Amino acid sequence: MNYIEFIALATTRGYLKQIQWVYDTATGVPRYYLRFWDGPECYACFITDDPSILDFVTKYKSTANGKILAIPIESTTGWMKTRSRSTAGDLKLTYIYFTTGDENSLDCGDATEYSITVSDAFTDLKGNIRKMTHIDFMPSYSYELGGGGLCIRGDLTGKNLKLSFIAAPDIPSQYGGSVKFIDNKQFNDSIKKYDLVADAKFFRYVHATPVANKVRVCCTHGINDHIECELYLTLSIGF
Repeated sequence: MNYIEFIALATTRGYLKQIQWVYDTATGVPRYYLRFWDGPECYACFITDDPSILDFVTKYKSTANGKILAIPIESTTGWMKTRSRSTAGDLKLTYIYFTTGDENSLDCGDATEYSITVSDAFTDLKGNIRKMTHIDFMPSYSYELGGGGLCIRGDLTGKNLKLSFIAAPDIPSQYGGSVKFIDNKQFNDSIKKYDLVADAKFFRYVHATPVANKVRVCCTHGINDHIECELYLTLSIGF
């Protein structure tokens, strides 16, 4: 949902003063995360462009973030939950192949569930110029993530790659999203494979908040590093 659609819906349903907002710069790009509830349904959008930000700040920000009734997260969203590994559902081991820094390199089983994006260049805390390659998995069904891993298939000589797994990356941490269950795992020419086996992570799909069902694999690398990678995910589906 874009900003114009979001404001139009909030206006039609009388929730302009119930809009909740968070200002976020974690990705390096200033943005507002907006949402409101209409009964059990949650509607949300991000705004990053200057005209939309100016419109929100000028017209709606001062009356937003009003008090709302607390609703249990599990009943209205698809936020990640940790639980014992389920015996229900069908086991699915899926492999995804990609090259860092190349948005045309994605090779996966279902192009409707996976996507690849490459960030603009940025300077990290050590003064190095880096980029991020994101692999997003966002299916339109509930699933259980039982593990995964990354194998470097290309040459890492003189290169450095850092890996993070993030649940609900489009939702700010203040609202229970952006949960990193792997953070800053480093690869180099002597460490080229990593396997994760942990408690199962369950993601319940809810039509109103599909972004809560997303898992992101984030690879941070040099701006000219085109590294061939093999990613695998262990899933249980069909609940």
